[in-house]
Amino acid sequence: MTSVTCSESVIVGFVLYKKEGVVKMIAVYLLAIVAANLIVTQFGPWASVGTAFLFIGLVITTRDYLHELWSNDGLKWKMAVLIATGGLISYILNADSGRIALASFIAFSISETVDALLYHKLREHGWYVKVNGSNVASAGLDSVIFPTLAFGTFMPLIILGQFIVKVLGGALWSMLIRPRTTVVILLLALPTVANAQIVAFGGGTVTSDAGTQVVIEQYIAAPAYTKLGIRPYGIISVPVGDVGNPTFVSAVDASIASGKWGWTSAGPGIVWLPFLDYRPQFMLSSTTGFKLHWPGWSAVIIGSTRMESRAWSVVVKLNYTTVFGG
Repeated sequence: MTSVTCSESVIVGFVLYKKEGVVKMIAVYLLAIVAANLIVTQFGPWASVGTAFLFIGLVITTRDYLHELWSNDGLKWKMAVLIATGGLISYILNADSGRIALASFIAFSISETVDALLYHKLREHGWYVKVNGSNVASAGLDSVIFPTLAFGTFMPLIILGQFIVKVLGGALWSMLIRPRTTVVILLLALPTVANAQIVAFGGGTVTSDAGTQVVIEQYIAAPAYTKLGIRPYGIISVPVGDVGNPTFVSAVDASIASGKWGWTSAGPGIVWLPFLDYRPQFMLSSTTGFKLHWPGWSAVIIGSTRMESRAWSVVVKLNYTTVFGG
């Protein structure tokens, strides 16, 4: 029961987090350490693989974000106190099991220190390079040191499993921890609305007058109405990287042509920029999709223009589509 409460606290604390909330981020960091240690203590070494993905990935990525916030304000002593506190918590939570307590303290202190040093070395690079580059080193050290010392034997499968999920977990948290993308990426994981007929997940590039950006998108469409094939739909688009902002598109289009090769449609809509000024912009767009050999997969090209600003964009992506209803 205690471990579930800790898990829920981490998730709730993270969702409520704001960029200015350093205290909240410290709380998330420490709660993740608490949850990871309690679960491993209760369920044993194999549980460490699962907790590594959710909690250790969160710990090392949160440390990197605090590193960023403290870069011009007492970084060294604040980071030393943070890591020492985390190590002390790891020891206290496992105090009844001396070997696990010591292993947790040693692994945590070494891996977090290496993470901090390497992140600082990579400080001139972009966010994702800094975070994931430093995470690979710290995840590798933690994965080897903790299970080997804690359980008294070298366990290559557990070490490999921990390393992989820590790196993947860190990569996931490096996207979620950015305040401009958190809510939108969570929306991507939610089930679609009850009346949706088509749900597609895709990834590709968007080229506009501002440049080219990699994006991931979710497309949700209601059933088509009338013989014209008029269909209301929505798109959530999330940029991958430090440039650009998530967007929502609410639109209606009508079928122009369709067949075994694919389809073409066009229509009006509204673009929302929720992390800028929230002001909707009227748009016109045209979509052409080409069915691929693999079931459910298609190549899609979307061209659009915003009427007010005359900004334009072209999205080229691969989609995987699930069809609901008739």
